[in-house]
This record gives sequence, structure tokens and C-alpha cells, in this order.
Amino acid sequence: MIINLNIYDLFKMARHLSLKNTKELFDKGFVKLSIGQNGVYIPQIKFKTVPYKFCPFLINDLNEEMVLKGYCSLHPYKKPLVCILAPYSKEFDTKTKDVNYFYTKPTENCPGELLEGKTSNILPDSLHLEIEYEGDFFNLLQLIRDKNLIDYCNKLYYFPTSDNFPELFDKIKSNFIENI
Repeated sequence: MIINLNIYDLFKMARHLSLKNTKELFDKGFVKLSIGQNGVYIPQIKFKTVPYKFCPFLINDLNEEMVLKGYCSLHPYKKPLVCILAPYSKEFDTKTKDVNYFYTKPTENCPGELLEGKTSNILPDSLHLEIEYEGDFFNLLQLIRDKNLIDYCNKLYYFPTSDNFPELFDKIKSNFIENI
């Protein structure tokens, strides 16, 4: 399983863990950089592999029947956007700026609720800003790819968590635009 992250996800996770900056997520082995579909490095959750493959934010616990249940330690407000949207996934077209949502049937044992109706009606208002941040992030990745920028990872993925995110993200975006 691959869980791609955007920079707001990094911010939320690092703040939740009381880290001073997002670089610590990488240093502590929670997150890694991988080449994405667009040919640029993107952050991904680094899954644990021992004793089996699982998310580092998963808390395994036994229920009353002594059945192993997994719970997300980031639930409900600090989870990556892709996890919040599940069982929906989304595709962002950087050329047209269109967002398309796709329903993925949950697994047989998924305790989640099946949401019905148009996806735009399903998403809570609180997610619209996160989706906007992700769209801006994808546009930034497109710019990095189009301009063939190198050595962008430190500037894009390592930042302090003490700042207000909207202002921080504006600084990150303007730094890339000014350096083109």
C-alpha cells in the first residue's frame, strides 16, 4: 500500500506529534520521499515491515472478544487527506484544474459507513480548504516538473511547524515562483 502525502498532511502530522519541523517526520522514519507519477519526489508514509507491513500510525489493540483491531492514532483530525477521504479517492488534473472523485468499495471488514450521494455533498466543509491546499501543492509539483527544478525537496518538504500553515504555504509557493 502507498499513502502519498501533501505538505499540509506533513504539517498536521508533525504538529500532532509535537515535532518542531516536518524534517523530523523523515528523520524518525514515519515518512520517506519517492518518485511520484509526475516524476518529482513526493512524501509517502513509510510502512513498518516487522512483524508484517502496517502503517506506523496504526495502534493494534484487542477488543472484548480478543480480536485484534487496528486504530489510527491520527484519527480523526490529523489523518492524511487520502485517509480522510476513504473510501473515496480523487484525481487532480493540473492542466484543467478538475478534481474527479472515485468510490472504492471498502474491504469486507471495514467498520466505516457507506456514504451515498454526490461526492461534493458528502465532503464536509472542513475539507474544502484541505482540498484547495492539495490542489496548490499539485500545481507546485507541476511547476517543479515543468521547470526541471532540482534540489527542491529541502525547500518544499522541510519546514517549521510553529508557523500558521496558510502563511507558511504562501511563503513556500512564493519562494518557488520567485526563483524561476
